[in-house]
Amino acid sequence: MNKTLVALIALCLAAPVSSWAQAKSLTEIVDEASGALATFSCTIDDELAERTVSGQAICIDPTGVFMTIALSGDVRIKTLKDFRLTLPGIPGKTLKAALEGIDPATGIAFIRATEQHTWKVVRFAPKAPLAVGQPVVSVGLLPADLGNMPYLGTAAVSARIRVPGEMVRVTGGDLTVPGSPVFAMDGRAIGIVGRQLPSVFQVFDANGRSNLIRMSGQQETAYFLPVEEFVSVLRDPPRGGSIARLPWIGAAAFKAITKDLADVMKLDRPAVEIDRVVEGQPGAAAGLKDRDIVVAVDGQPLEQMATPELVRDNFVRNLFRMKPDQNVTLTVLRAGKTQDLKIKLGAMPEQPHEAARYVARALGFIVRDKVIMDQYLSTSEAAKADGLVVMLVAQNSPAAAGGLRPGDLITTINDQPVKTVAAFENILDTAIRTKPLQAVNLLVRRGDQAQAVSIQPPTKR
Repeated sequence: MNKTLVALIALCLAAPVSSWAQAKSLTEIVDEASGALATFSCTIDDELAERTVSGQAICIDPTGVFMTIALSGDVRIKTLKDFRLTLPGIPGKTLKAALEGIDPATGIAFIRATEQHTWKVVRFAPKAPLAVGQPVVSVGLLPADLGNMPYLGTAAVSARIRVPGEMVRVTGGDLTVPGSPVFAMDGRAIGIVGRQLPSVFQVFDANGRSNLIRMSGQQETAYFLPVEEFVSVLRDPPRGGSIARLPWIGAAAFKAITKDLADVMKLDRPAVEIDRVVEGQPGAAAGLKDRDIVVAVDGQPLEQMATPELVRDNFVRNLFRMKPDQNVTLTVLRAGKTQDLKIKLGAMPEQPHEAARYVARALGFIVRDKVIMDQYLSTSEAAKADGLVVMLVAQNSPAAAGGLRPGDLITTINDQPVKTVAAFENILDTAIRTKPLQAVNLLVRRGDQAQAVSIQPPTKR
């Protein structure tokens, strides 16, 4: 028998009877969980290629609603198709499914089976108080080429980690694939196996003191996300087959308060500086201004963390857990005095990754439409100009030879102004079709400078 498993079982048996009176056998946990597991897959069909993504999915509702971390929060919904859920077994039965929605703050997607099946359900506990040394197990499905069968992972809690949200580091064993449910020894579902861990994080010791630790190698996957980090999403998951909109306070950036700045300001508490307040947006309407120093949210002081950057990231994380139309009160320090600003949050404007794109395959580059957030995220004059943003330029391509660079803003093509990828595509396709050997002339903004770029189409395509 695996030595780690023996040690964990021994630990359970050695624990006080009151603590483990309701403990379940590992076999019971696997049997109950495996009926609620499936392998999720779908096809992403975008401008670059058609490819399949897949990952573990957990049934959380008997009507066949699953949660998965296989899809990222910045995926474009219109590129997704062919949703499927494959049941455990050889060969596993595959059922058609549909997207319910994606929560961008946690990266959790919700999938609904559209074919009939009787499902078991993993019911997550509302919270999971965890102690260092506490044994935990996870249940996942092996890859299809290994039979898509349930398997068990065992480990023990070794640390609580802040990045700035909480993650749980484990040791003494291996957990199963990312997205698998994690259980306490009494069978309560207390988390999901993580997908990737930032290399620097904050660890608390038994006395509440914190330190920054850097991870490397296999350590990066030896953790899970505790239920407190996502339980609110399970209570109110996104619906309608879309990505939920994050809340928007109306400021384009938030700055960490460095120790030197805190000393100058005689600031003795965690704080975040507001930067680039947008006119006409919720914050400005409530009186929020650039260089306001946020010291509390809804009456609660900002949490003290190991670095000013973690304080800022934790502020943004908590803000993103709110909902559009929700009211929030920021306590800000301005000119040495504090004041409360009541703000009704809006919905986040369209982000750059959501913009329409066009792949100029013959010339070797990709462009996208500008979105409203472009002018907020940059302070350059080019951010205010109309045009198309160059996302990618292929190496050794005609576009690269002509001098086009990622980040350039294309304002005209063959002397015709362009504002949308649809117009750009029409002009470019017509030019290449009717004058295949003639150079395509672009006028671009690079920083605050205008520059001409001439791209010679290839003689063979």
